[in-house]
Amino acid sequence: MSYLNTVNVSSIQRAGSNFRHLPPTAIEVEWEDLRRGFNSLFQPQASLEEFRLSIQELSGSSTCELVNSGRSALALILLSLKRLSNRSKVILPAYSCSTVVQSVLEAGLLPIFCDLSIENLDLDREHLNQLIDEDVLAILPTHLYGLAQDISDLVELGHENGFFVIEDAAQSFGATLGEKLVGTIGDVGFFSLGRGKCIPSGHGGVITASEKCASAISETMQTAVKRSDQRDLGSLVAYLGYAIATKPFVWWFIDHSPLNPADQGMDIRSLPPIEFKELAAVQAGIGNSILDRSQKINTFRQENATRMINLLTEFSFIQFPKIPIQADPVYLRLPFVVDKKSRGAHLFKSLKRQGIGVSKSYYRTLPDLYTDKIRSNQGDFPGARRIAECLYTLPTHSYLNENDLNNIVHTFRSISENREGDHASSST
Repeated sequence: MSYLNTVNVSSIQRAGSNFRHLPPTAIEVEWEDLRRGFNSLFQPQASLEEFRLSIQELSGSSTCELVNSGRSALALILLSLKRLSNRSKVILPAYSCSTVVQSVLEAGLLPIFCDLSIENLDLDREHLNQLIDEDVLAILPTHLYGLAQDISDLVELGHENGFFVIEDAAQSFGATLGEKLVGTIGDVGFFSLGRGKCIPSGHGGVITASEKCASAISETMQTAVKRSDQRDLGSLVAYLGYAIATKPFVWWFIDHSPLNPADQGMDIRSLPPIEFKELAAVQAGIGNSILDRSQKINTFRQENATRMINLLTEFSFIQFPKIPIQADPVYLRLPFVVDKKSRGAHLFKSLKRQGIGVSKSYYRTLPDLYTDKIRSNQGDFPGARRIAECLYTLPTHSYLNENDLNNIVHTFRSISENREGDHASSST
């Protein structure tokens, strides 16, 4: 209680009414980002090569390819692996981004859903073992929200059973396990540069690959990928829009408008088609600038996440994902699972009233989203369903301030002490 006693509670309760609302995730855009993005219009190849070499050096990967989206990165990886094997199944988490399934289908492969563990948001190993057979081409473990999952056992399992391990590190650039960057532990990995990711330079994707997959990926890139507009001024304008939109004052209006991207990806009919193009040079230029200060950005996230975990551990109705030994997550967002759907719904509404960028993330499982397209691949996914119903995330970025932390703790305490949290309608 001493933490809350240092602030005026009435001021906390009024905080959400001041036209300030934190976005779920963001970085503070600097003029240098825009300058280097603008300069790339005149030196497109130099910007692209600088970005590629920087990521390759950081990752220690044999191959680093830059494409126009994370979706296309995964689809290109799968098309490349089809050059190396005639297997047709891809095992992926039952709770993840809907575009993952879109990429698997684009590559002409069959998605096989695996349940998740509530304890760590990783693939449930018991269920996974039941799914592995001689037709599995790849397994797709996912490092959600900036976490770093321990996939060393999956790599060994892949060697024993002849399948590939593709790391979905779209949300976790900079997270490490031991001394290895996530996305470089398995056979091949990919990152996203899209809005809301660790390096949000635009709609871009990065492929990293081990030596055994490098030539196949290179061949696929040469035959399938088209050149992007090297002087894409639209990407620079879009990034300026991102800079403005993610300011807490502006985000208040977005959060209260149809522009709010909270439901994005929950209607698969609205997903745009996958196109195979190179990364735009503007996005590479902006990416170079963000990359230069990425350690500072991630340190903010890690420190804010650690503070919130320490402040919220007293509340027994939530649990944070267990972090593997030797893992160093970057906490793009801070995920937690609430014990009851009704309590989670009440907590969500209360945090939003305080201007906190709490997110429901993906509120439907992938099997539920793709029921009509993959009828034969349904099953019971208790972990994924519980996560879809009860997982929320808190913002960790540098716009989070002391008053926000006070608001968060006060809100959790009010839910803990108010029986409404226990009896709120499960339909809310």
